[in-house]
Amino acid sequence: MKNPNIQFSRIGFLFLFIVFANVLYAQTTIISYGSSWKYLDNGSNQGTAWRATGFNDAGWSSGNAQLGYGDGDETTVVSYGSDANNKFITTYFRKSINIADPNVFSSFSLNIAYDDGAIIYVNGVEVARARMTGVVAYNTLADSPAIEETITNFSIPTSSFVSGNNVIAVEIHQQAVNSSDISFDFELKGMDAFSSTLTRGPYLQMGNQTEITIHWRTSTSQNSKVEVGTSFGTYPTIVTDVTNTTEHIVRITGLIADTKYYYRIGNTTNMGAPDITNFFTTQPLSSTTRKIRIVAFGDCGKNSATYQSQTLSQYQTFLTTNSIEAPDAWLLLGDNAYNSGTDAEYTSNFFGTYGDNILKNHKLYPSPGNHDYGNNATRQDDHNIPYLSIFDLPNAGQCGGLSSGQEEYYSYDVGNIHFLALDAYGEESNKRIYDAGSAQAAWIQNDLAANTKKWTIAYWHHPPYTKGSHNSDTE
Repeated sequence: MKNPNIQFSRIGFLFLFIVFANVLYAQTTIISYGSSWKYLDNGSNQGTAWRATGFNDAGWSSGNAQLGYGDGDETTVVSYGSDANNKFITTYFRKSINIADPNVFSSFSLNIAYDDGAIIYVNGVEVARARMTGVVAYNTLADSPAIEETITNFSIPTSSFVSGNNVIAVEIHQQAVNSSDISFDFELKGMDAFSSTLTRGPYLQMGNQTEITIHWRTSTSQNSKVEVGTSFGTYPTIVTDVTNTTEHIVRITGLIADTKYYYRIGNTTNMGAPDITNFFTTQPLSSTTRKIRIVAFGDCGKNSATYQSQTLSQYQTFLTTNSIEAPDAWLLLGDNAYNSGTDAEYTSNFFGTYGDNILKNHKLYPSPGNHDYGNNATRQDDHNIPYLSIFDLPNAGQCGGLSSGQEEYYSYDVGNIHFLALDAYGEESNKRIYDAGSAQAAWIQNDLAANTKKWTIAYWHHPPYTKGSHNSDTE
């Protein structure tokens, strides 16, 4: 049955993956991946004037990243000329940004996706280069050998920027005149004193009508502090935990239902810089008549530029196009980190993709898959898996529903909808969810019997019927 007050999206992510080795930070994003850039793709010799802030680029084209050609994943395709065996060697990119006061940051972090070589300038001065050696002209080839698209991180001092208008200029070079492709995308973030210690998060857990948990990780042991408010930049609610730890889990209480809050995290010495994307909306009352929006991601732990990152980009475009800030619930359908669900794989394959965008403002309600259990029969029984320490789950009925006593499966409410997040792989006393007499099945029956919500949605990893890469007739 279809309810006009429910919007449900299922996002599936598939294979291939690129491991990101850079540390994750929750700093202020100044230029995001996928942003619009001015570009010149006519193979001309632009000398040095094009890098300067006063250069007139009105005649240049513009388009959103990723920019390039030859890979099939470009948002904007640029020209290489009329001869595929004698392509333009250099393509130029420019972008103006406004920074009110660069000195509020301790440094800037620059990530560039490129193929095959790159040089980056800020306000006409070179600040970084990748695979370009020596004196470089417009016809200088990138260093050998040719590469496929890669991401490189650079730390840029605050002295490179000025208060007000700044210009980022980038030149991308081919490694050979008959090279098949080039790629360009770019991200710039302002780092504060606290962010330099932040290695994971923040991410949102156990959201209900009046409470939410904010979780993050730091590289050094320190205390925890969260500031919350309904206006960006004003945070009257302060919650502090004086215990020194690297794994920070702070529960915020006393909130108002169906209300948007902004937050920032840190410690009693240093707070992270205000970030407009650090927000959450508490769950609505059960009597609400507004739309409830739900998104579900399945098999999303691959960190694949071809599938995972591109699907994330499409999802974010959907949110923007429909003027949706965030759904009321983000469901994970299992296999959240490949291949073995290790903490390191979560860092690279889950937080590496979602940590600087939707994890900061989507209330997360995961369920485990076999890869979260390491595809391992021993882990299936002892449940000694990072998943259970990474996620903070409402096993005591903190968000509605009947207490399960287990983080592997639980229930919760969003408005007039009751959810059951189930475990299709783990065993209790050698029994899985579908085995007669299993503890999970008994809890499900009791939870459903106590449920009075109008709608019920249950989700788990292994579908009962499938003809995709798995065949339920034989498996």
